[in-house]
Amino acid sequence: MHILIFKTLDVCFATSLLSSANFIYRSIVVDKVSTNNLSDHFTSISKALEYASPFTRIKITTGIYEENLKIEKPNIILEPKEKGGEVTIVLVKNSCVLVELKDNTES
Repeated sequence: MHILIFKTLDVCFATSLLSSANFIYRSIVVDKVSTNNLSDHFTSISKALEYASPFTRIKITTGIYEENLKIEKPNIILEPKEKGGEVTIVLVKNSCVLVELKDNTES
C-alpha cells in the first residue's frame, strides 16, 4: 500500500507552468460525503479528474481517499479545499498514480 499526503501546498501537473500563467483555472470540488447534485461536485478524485478539462483546479475536502489516480490532462491542480486541510490518498489496486501528459507542440 502506498500513501500520498498533501497539505496546503498544491500538487500541480502541468506541461509548462509558464504557459498556464495567463489562464484562469475553473474549480471543481471533491467531497466524499457530498449530497450536492451540482455538476462540479464529485465524491471521488477519480471522477473529478475524468470530468476536468485542462486548467482545472480540483479542491478536495479534508479526508482519506482510497483510489488510484490517472491524470491525462495538462495543467490540473489538486489542492485541499480548506485552508490548512490535509488530503490523504491511499493508493489501491496496483498502487498507482499515473500521470500521462502528451506534449502537443510540434518539433
